[in-house]
Amino acid sequence: MEQNQLPSDSSQDKTLAISALIAGLASITFTLCCGVLAFPIPIVALILGIIALGRINTGTASGREMAIIGIVLGAIGLVFWFGILVFLAFGVWSQ
Repeated sequence: MEQNQLPSDSSQDKTLAISALIAGLASITFTLCCGVLAFPIPIVALILGIIALGRINTGTASGREMAIIGIVLGAIGLVFWFGILVFLAFGVWSQ
């Protein structure tokens, strides 16, 4: 058996999809804990999820569900971030 064989369909790369899922979970957690300081994390989740979906659509990766969940969680984290930003902006301006 050669060392340079391509992986079979059952063992396709899921690294980006898993990374998107972890970043999506972290985006919600850190946005609720750290507020506006957590801005890059939802963006990273969205980017990783979109790249993962692109690779999944070309057939070079798998983990579609994890990539989609990572995108959704990243989007929710971004909405939370905007909500905190608006809350802080109106709180500062109202004083």
